[in-house]
Amino acid sequence: MRCQGLPATFLGFLLTVSVASAREYRIVGEFTSPGLTNLIVSAARDGVVAFRSGFEVYLQAGGPRLHINQINNSTSINIQEWGGSFGSVKSRPFGSSSSLSGYVGLDGKITSFEGANLNTFKAGGDWVGGEIEVNLSTVQKLGFAYNVKTGQRLEPAFDYGTVLAGASPTGTLVFQSRDEFAGSIGLNHRVHIWQNGVYSTVSGYNGFVHGINKHDEILLTNGGSVFIVQPGKPTREFNGQMAPDQPNFTQFSDLGTILMDSIFGFFVGDAKGWYDLRAITPGIPAGSKIWSAVQDPVTDRIYARIQFDPSSNVRRTYVLDPVPEPGTLAALGLGVAAVLRRQRKG
Repeated sequence: MRCQGLPATFLGFLLTVSVASAREYRIVGEFTSPGLTNLIVSAARDGVVAFRSGFEVYLQAGGPRLHINQINNSTSINIQEWGGSFGSVKSRPFGSSSSLSGYVGLDGKITSFEGANLNTFKAGGDWVGGEIEVNLSTVQKLGFAYNVKTGQRLEPAFDYGTVLAGASPTGTLVFQSRDEFAGSIGLNHRVHIWQNGVYSTVSGYNGFVHGINKHDEILLTNGGSVFIVQPGKPTREFNGQMAPDQPNFTQFSDLGTILMDSIFGFFVGDAKGWYDLRAITPGIPAGSKIWSAVQDPVTDRIYARIQFDPSSNVRRTYVLDPVPEPGTLAALGLGVAAVLRRQRKG
């Protein structure tokens, strides 16, 4: 058989994509900033966008863009995730040989935590955090979360290694822990929730936590299965269909949409299925390559770095917006018609 060499999980995934009723995105235009070239977006939320041009990092938050390197006299900066008014960041001041983790605000100023073994890469609401490496030669870690507004600091130690996996705008935190000899497929990985000052452990589900949205829905994957864990509610499958194999980077939006980077490219997932981002965005040729993509979890807008021509080395970042489904447009039309009828009667 022609497909004999393909893994069974991938064959099932192909069937999932082929029968799904695809959603659609449209190219709004290229993401640009005056005087800058080669822009790459690293984080976005509710219109706030962190991006870099070469080795320089900028923040666009409604007003004039902020040059983060210049504001903080730093030579190396990486804004990894944006929460409400803060983003998790790693930076290295000029003249220093080591980088420090911390957070950056809407004013562009960075506050760093002491300790080279502390890493922040998550942000949500008023919280930033990640992990504290207890033993640099092993995977032994403490979770780390810091509330920027109150100064509250959490360092939970579950099992052998613990890490902050997400923080919601409501203040709910989700940690992931693992055994010392846990494998890479999600076995012996556990989920822990911190809510209203109380820790709880989600029983019965092992896997990797990828994030939490404003509804306190937690995205969990185990192999090709995707689950939604929510405090106080039964755990459920995301859409009952197999996810792309070997996801490298996954984002989960407030609208319930998943953007997943797998070995087969970038895919969007919703309640109906999984879709190749290139296939559902008119204007992106089938032979093109998407090198990176960042999703705004509030609007579902995607900032995608695309190479349209495989024979050239030109890559540009484009803004992709979701196209409302026909049912949504029809509902909006009915709503407008009802308002007009009331106005005529009045």
